[in-house]
Amino acid sequence: IGDGGNEIGMGNITQALSGLDIPLSVTPCDELLVADVSNWGAYGLMALLGIWAGRDLLADISPMEVINYLSLRGSVDGVTGENTLTEDGMEARVGLDIIRQLRILTGTLAHRPGD
Repeated sequence: IGDGGNEIGMGNITQALSGLDIPLSVTPCDELLVADVSNWGAYGLMALLGIWAGRDLLADISPMEVINYLSLRGSVDGVTGENTLTEDGMEARVGLDIIRQLRILTGTLAHRPGD
């Protein structure tokens, strides 16, 4: 799972990324999943695996707990380089909304009008 071009596996698509001004990974992988934010790609993969397993694998995901834990230990956002409660420059609530939408799409969370 990659989002920026420097992750292991992005070597599969180095030509497509050649215009980026970052050091690109040259290491390929068998299957590459590209997402705007790697965590979000992982949530999508978990949603798919949950359908196959007949379980809501996203029900217990708590990105805020993880982000808070990491921030308290000095982590920095991969885009801003700052110690903030964000994922690749996006507010954490965006990731929470991605999880909610995936749960609605997979039928594990009831859709409410206005969602």
